[in-house]
Amino acid sequence: MNIVFMSMDTLPSTLWARDLYDQMHIRSDFRKWFPRMCQYGFIEGRDYEYMPRFRLQDEGGRTVQRYVKDYRITQDMAKKLCKLHHTAVGAAYRPQPFDWDALFGLLHKKPPRRSSYEAQLSDSDSLVTTTQIAKEYGCGAKVFNRLLHLHGIQYRANGQWVLYSEHHGKGYTSSLTFRLQRSDGSEVEKLHTAWTQKGRKFLYHTLKRHGVLPLAEQGG
Repeated sequence: MNIVFMSMDTLPSTLWARDLYDQMHIRSDFRKWFPRMCQYGFIEGRDYEYMPRFRLQDEGGRTVQRYVKDYRITQDMAKKLCKLHHTAVGAAYRPQPFDWDALFGLLHKKPPRRSSYEAQLSDSDSLVTTTQIAKEYGCGAKVFNRLLHLHGIQYRANGQWVLYSEHHGKGYTSSLTFRLQRSDGSEVEKLHTAWTQKGRKFLYHTLKRHGVLPLAEQGG
């Protein structure tokens, strides 16, 4: 069976399943709720696509950013999910014709930004580590590296993260060499990838297209 995967470029009228779930005030856990909803005949690749992401969440009165499992769902799937639930939001969107524009606007209403992260990016020759950039996004280097791999920016080779060929040679990264001393007194050199300011801007714009923003531009 051939499955045609959804494209964010060709299907702008999609939304995050967790956003719809929150707006409908579903009581059951999202990780159980979504698979249960898929039993109503929704098909991956046609109606939804698995797409983990960073997301701001309220935990114990604190706003934190987590890397969570999520899905992009189509307009038709969103309509059907609303009709399946008897919550206030679900009821509001059950009547026909379905007011998709109103629901889409509700779920994509963005809070005001705290500040402009992009304005802080410099044109200097200084290098920044992945750990430093990851902190700006509210996570650790391991999670951030996985995120960059997920979005086709880099892959791991010989213990080092390197750019895919389409991004290589554009001045985005530089390798830093560290000398480490072994327990027997011998030394070994380790290479680590560092980002140029040009590369930092590239990451910002690339991740922004996927809905991932630094903390400075997150609402909360």
